[in-house]
Amino acid sequence: MNKNIRKLSKVLVGLSTSHFLMIDAICLAIAPFLALGIRLDGRFNLAPYLQSLAVITVLFVAVKLIVFYAGGLYKRYWQYAGLEEMGQIAMLIGLSLGVEIILFQKLYHLNNSPIANLPRSLPLLDAMISFLLVAAIRFSIPALERWNQKRWKVQRRASW
Repeated sequence: MNKNIRKLSKVLVGLSTSHFLMIDAICLAIAPFLALGIRLDGRFNLAPYLQSLAVITVLFVAVKLIVFYAGGLYKRYWQYAGLEEMGQIAMLIGLSLGVEIILFQKLYHLNNSPIANLPRSLPLLDAMISFLLVAAIRFSIPALERWNQKRWKVQRRASW
């Protein structure tokens, strides 16, 4: 178990900014589906929502990645992430949420809107889930590093 965690830690520490961009894109593409699932109380009958969800997913992922990139999220070294980085993620999610709400409302009120059947709470739920996923990925790196250092120190003391 300890060996696997060490390997995972090494992989995560070695991730480049392009890796984080791809991981974020995947997580952010999953977030609207999870948000809709929460909004529908876990009844995952997504068939009536698939087309609308596809439109919103592409829009939300694009907005968030642009805001993240412009906000410098891909210029950080995440091995030593702390509260400042958590605040940066929260601020960038908040900025992207503002843009997404505006775009969502514009699309929602169009004639023959492609997203008219989606709940209006979707952008907020998506933002919360996106924050959790992005922050979890980023903060798993320092958490695993600290855990490995702690285990190594305990093992070193035990061998004396």
